[in-house]
Amino acid sequence: MKISKSEKLPVSVIILAGGKGERIGGNKLFFSVGGKFIVESIIEKMSGAFDEVLLCVGNGESEKVKNVFHPLLQLYSVKLVEDRRPGRGPIEGLYSGLNAMNNKWGFAIGCDMPGTQEAVINFMWTRTVDLSEKYKVTAACLDGHLMPLHAFYHKDCSYYINSLIEYVESECNAMEDDDMLQSQRDRKGFNSKLKLKSFYCCTKVNIVEESELAIIPGWRKSFTGFNTLKELKSALCL
Repeated sequence: MKISKSEKLPVSVIILAGGKGERIGGNKLFFSVGGKFIVESIIEKMSGAFDEVLLCVGNGESEKVKNVFHPLLQLYSVKLVEDRRPGRGPIEGLYSGLNAMNNKWGFAIGCDMPGTQEAVINFMWTRTVDLSEKYKVTAACLDGHLMPLHAFYHKDCSYYINSLIEYVESECNAMEDDDMLQSQRDRKGFNSKLKLKSFYCCTKVNIVEESELAIIPGWRKSFTGFNTLKELKSALCL
């Protein structure tokens, strides 16, 4: 995937790395295999395809990330972006990345997605450019579900995301003030309103169907991430 600067997409890649990784036992940003961080391979690959790389980390994590990854960040001119507040989930990271990027379009992936393919990215980018005046999001639909990671987002999406976050949090605060939020289950209900796809209803989504991607050999591995050690092994074997 090594290409010259002139061939790089005029897009910022936004690598989301602010999760706690509760199912796998830690932040996946710090996972390594064979003495090499998985995110290092991702940054190497993405820096060859996009003209800007952003690494979005959790609130209060910047110093730790700088200490661990300073040579890598410097080598690839990675822009480190920190969540404004904790507890908002990956949608906060997406907002922070879109707000900080220099390009009109961003491509969002997770720090647990080492199998991204140039052919799949380029196919989706072509679809994005062709219909850029009509849509603000380009996302693939796999097994009947839209994939919010490995997706293109226009910078304007930051407005929709921030508006959604403010609305959901004001609603949550109002319920807490009225003593109506009685259990952790209720709080999880609010958190579910801040999923990555929660703002899709506010804009138009350019959907890339599975049948369109099927012409690319091995296209599925481009969307593969991991949440368990078993899934990590599978992702690395793809």
